[in-house]
Amino acid sequence: YAIVLTGHSLGGVAALRFALHLTQAGHRITRLVTFGQPRFLVDQSLLLAAADLPLLRVIDGRDVVHYAYPLAAHVGPELTLLVENAYHY
Repeated sequence: YAIVLTGHSLGGVAALRFALHLTQAGHRITRLVTFGQPRFLVDQSLLLAAADLPLLRVIDGRDVVHYAYPLAAHVGPELTLLVENAYHY
């Protein structure tokens, strides 16, 4: 079976944390995609564990939630949606 997780905003943070929990329990995550995920407080061990996840964060470049919590961090690569069907990866 394939485990694919997704979440929007705070649900993106929850999906990421759940993916880490499943990985630590021995499950393999096929894909994790979050939309508009805000930064959240992480420690070094979480950053290392998340580096192995097949994660893609999709954000709207105009969304302020993405930039909230300046003392926290983002995990994983980011695809930024811009105007006029443009994007930045």
